[in-house]
Amino acid sequence: MQDVPLIPLKVLLGNPLHSSAKVSPDGRYISYLRPSPDKDVLNVWVRSRQAAAAGGAAGADDVMVTHDTHRGVRLYEWAEDSKHIIFLQDVGGDEDWHLYAQAVDSSSLSRDLTPFKGVRAENIITDPHHPAEVLVGLNKRDPRCFDMHRLNISTGELQLDTENPGDVVAWYADADFQVRAALAMNPSNGSKTLRVRQGPDAAWSDLITWPQEEEGRVVCFAKDGRSIYVTSSLGRDTTELQLLSTDPAAAPAAAAEALQDMPARGAVAAIQRQTSGVAAAAAEGAGSGPASSSSDPAVLSSLASSEKCDVGEVMVDRLQRLPLAVGFNYLRQEWQVLDPSLQADFQLLLSFKGADADLSVEARSLDGSVWLVAYSRDDAATEYCVYDRSAAAAGVGAAGALQFLFMNRPELSSYQLGRRHPVLLQARDGVTLPSYLTLPPLPSIPKSLLAPNPEPSGPGAQGWGSVSGLQLPLVLFVHGGPWARDGWGLDSTAQWFANRGYAVLQVNYRASSGFGKRFLHLGDGQWGVGTMQHDLSDAVAWAIGAGIADKERVAIYGGSYGGYACLAGLAFTPELYCCGVDIVGPSHVRTLLGTIPAYWAPMKRMLVDRIGNAEGDDALNRRISPLYHAAAMRAPLIIAQGANDPRVKRAESDQIYNALKGKGLEVQYFLYEDEGHGFARPPNRLDFCSRVDHFLAKHLGGRTEPPLKMQDTSVVALHEYKSLDDYKPPGAAAAAAAAGAGDSSAEGGRAAAVAAAAAAVAGAAVAGAKHGGSSSSGSGAMGLGQKVGLAVGVPAAVLAGAAVVVVAVLRGLSPRR
Repeated sequence: MQDVPLIPLKVLLGNPLHSSAKVSPDGRYISYLRPSPDKDVLNVWVRSRQAAAAGGAAGADDVMVTHDTHRGVRLYEWAEDSKHIIFLQDVGGDEDWHLYAQAVDSSSLSRDLTPFKGVRAENIITDPHHPAEVLVGLNKRDPRCFDMHRLNISTGELQLDTENPGDVVAWYADADFQVRAALAMNPSNGSKTLRVRQGPDAAWSDLITWPQEEEGRVVCFAKDGRSIYVTSSLGRDTTELQLLSTDPAAAPAAAAEALQDMPARGAVAAIQRQTSGVAAAAAEGAGSGPASSSSDPAVLSSLASSEKCDVGEVMVDRLQRLPLAVGFNYLRQEWQVLDPSLQADFQLLLSFKGADADLSVEARSLDGSVWLVAYSRDDAATEYCVYDRSAAAAGVGAAGALQFLFMNRPELSSYQLGRRHPVLLQARDGVTLPSYLTLPPLPSIPKSLLAPNPEPSGPGAQGWGSVSGLQLPLVLFVHGGPWARDGWGLDSTAQWFANRGYAVLQVNYRASSGFGKRFLHLGDGQWGVGTMQHDLSDAVAWAIGAGIADKERVAIYGGSYGGYACLAGLAFTPELYCCGVDIVGPSHVRTLLGTIPAYWAPMKRMLVDRIGNAEGDDALNRRISPLYHAAAMRAPLIIAQGANDPRVKRAESDQIYNALKGKGLEVQYFLYEDEGHGFARPPNRLDFCSRVDHFLAKHLGGRTEPPLKMQDTSVVALHEYKSLDDYKPPGAAAAAAAAGAGDSSAEGGRAAAVAAAAAAVAGAAVAGAKHGGSSSSGSGAMGLGQKVGLAVGVPAAVLAGAAVVVVAVLRGLSPRR
């Protein structure tokens, strides 16, 4: 590694130069997130298409249209009028999101459209035929549930549209912008029911029920209003994109119309990437899953599915409300094209970068003439391009139709990055674990490690080609959720570890989402001492047995559920790990469940079914809570916590620290006073990563850069206090966070000042955690809500949002993980 330059933490984990790129609905403007030049705080920038067409770096007419000075804009979207930005912002990570609007052709302050203290905005819905309005869910009437309100962007007028009966976790609007569908959770059995009504004043009726063991979500209403696109696992293991009739009485007529429409669009055409065979890896043991116990809905058409994984991104024509293409991601991204008129487009786009990159369609203009696409690689920055369909139709080829826009982290071009290898591991009971191994950029490591038709590798497998015998220090990097997943692409945190000389193993353990319902529910009741943790142990055993990892130098690192897995690993398998890093991880499952946000109440039963009744079963709680097994821990540990975390309260970290502090272990405890479930502000993120950099170097023997001295961090080293009771949070901390959070003209405040601009507007995305999302180029409905994992149709995604936020900030806001 001596010949591999050390990559500074700021380059990998600071703010990206560009992220969350989008195109305005009218196709005239490109927007993106970029740090402010004076304070390194993420804001929305806009340039005209003409400037973008000129190519390359920032154009002369690029304008910063928001002026946040503290926390940064991370969640934004174009309003449908192409004249406003709408964005979400909270205070200090409390996740009480407020919805803001900014007219970009004005120098006036941005306006807080939901200025209610302690109220959260989510489930944001926009519609191209109603550009002046937004539908927004607010828990203003009752903190436990969200009523839908109709909001005028220009005037700020807010009216109650649909009241929540108490069990609805997501709302959906039809082509007339009327709320006509709702997803409800049954608190007695954890099932999800999609309700529909035939009009705003009509009664609700149940359309389809997904029992707790099934998966389903809404994509969008069809244009006719009599049918709706969903994904569903009923009768199969992985989800399938389907068209359902919303009016059983009209099902025959709707079916006839659907059958007339579908041949015109053609049968599903699959475009497979030409890879070294990674995409062809079969999902071992997927099975067909349990049969449905729900009443059969009126399925008009089955559109797209994969036997390996669930439906991922759905690209939708927002004017015609038709799904155009579907993404599937087992180990790498693949596309199935539904509209034959787009086959040539996808063939051109996929061939442009070839097998070394995964394609995502970030946004499209309403008429479909302008696409914004991103190419993700595992060992290079993500590249954004503007695709001109009319130019492509004229036969100019990729070179003429695709205009390079920018890279998210262009500084990485000066450094050598490690390759991220998809691997299939086999747990002790034969379950296949789709995983990723990132290795340092050593000359002896080949570009690809998988054969064209790989077989899963069992724990303790001896030898693994040319990487056998590396004996590297290993970081087991555990994703949060746990109902989330790891994927392929640039991962800033994994690259940080690899650059320091460590192998990095990321395991989609059972309960990870996206691999079918059987794999998801294999994790039910398996926290801590069960098979979810065994999968992690087996992955470490595989890496050691394959000669990749040095058994004396294995660290475990993770946030949210990954933080819990770190604590569980140190408590239940102390012989495996020489050190650990726990970020916002729960230590006591009963207190975790007892302090969930009020608006998670409808899904409490789902949590209990998947985790176990730790509140009612003391023996279970003691068995799976690391707090009760602190005496077994013997490895050095870093604990990191956001003071305002609404999901995993500070008490979770306090408890485990107090249990360990008298044991003579090296335990460092860092509290960030203006953060929540993860570290959004670069000074805090870089401060934390610098501390971890030196901690891992001490215990794993890797490289490190000199300690960073951040000037604007809110960190408090609680382990330096004799007692946690001695720490008194300063009253100014919350005030300072509030002053900068929404925000700000030069004087501060909760609004955001804007520079005069040519015009443009923007929409929602986790600032680069993904540069897309499950519907990044889809219906537009709920776009802003989806990006924060708020209400995407499957309530589990609300919980996965916990992982999304942590992953976004700890992976340096790297897009398309």
